[in-house]
Amino acid sequence: MLVVRNDNHYDCVDDFMLDSLIKSKEIVKFKRNPGWPLENPPPVAGSKSPTPVVGRTGVI
Repeated sequence: MLVVRNDNHYDCVDDFMLDSLIKSKEIVKFKRNPGWPLENPPPVAGSKSPTPVVGRTGVI
C-alpha cells in the first residue's frame, strides 16, 4: 500500500502495517485501490448534506 509519511515522502508498506502507522501518526495519507481517498467526498446524489463515510477517508 502506498502511503505518505510526515516528511511528505512516499513509501510502500504492507496492508497489515496501516493501523499501527495511523495510530503512531507516522503517515498523513494512504492510497487504496482504485486511488487516493477523498478528504471531503462529494455528497451522495439526492442528499441535502454530505454524510461522512466512516473508514473511507485516507487523510489522517
